[in-house]
Amino acid sequence: LILALGAWTILNQINPNILDTKLESLTDETIQVVFTEGPEMTLSGDAAKAICGKVTTANGQQVKSCDENVIVSVPFMGGTVRVNKAIEADIRAIDAALKASTDPKVKAYKVTQLGSYNARHAINSTTPSAHAFGLALDINSSKNPYSENTSPCTTDMPKAFVKIFTDRGFGWGGYWRSKKDPMHFSKMSGETGYTSGTCSGLK
Repeated sequence: LILALGAWTILNQINPNILDTKLESLTDETIQVVFTEGPEMTLSGDAAKAICGKVTTANGQQVKSCDENVIVSVPFMGGTVRVNKAIEADIRAIDAALKASTDPKVKAYKVTQLGSYNARHAINSTTPSAHAFGLALDINSSKNPYSENTSPCTTDMPKAFVKIFTDRGFGWGGYWRSKKDPMHFSKMSGETGYTSGTCSGLK
């Protein structure tokens, strides 16, 4: 105990900040994040921290990127997705609508891959993606790959399946104008406008 107290006294005299064990909170940026079409990258460590604390809006609410306190687990199409509380009701409603659909193509469409909340940003950018806010879902990524081009747009999603999302105010990456990302649905501010357009393969 005497040795510990002695060490503490010496360190305190050298630099009191050495003994500061308080965790730094995420910076609350007031900059409104604007959605940009493009691929996303999964990050870790300092790279992930760089996109945290940014602000956008969803369903009229301000939401912050990387805010684990508002991320909830929601059952969806036989799996579970982690999303922001701001869109929890939307996800539950879409899940119910998909299961209740009488459209034969929707009924036959199997969801086997799901992506949701993750600390990501657009490539070559420090702008967080909709996934960093918990405002996006990626569905069946292997069958609906991202493309740098507007054509071809490879997707196996039925039009009626996509419409259930867009009717709820989500934008779809298959309707992006400069690129295509048909696995991607989002309710991030600025991305919700992608509700119509062409995508080869969409039936």
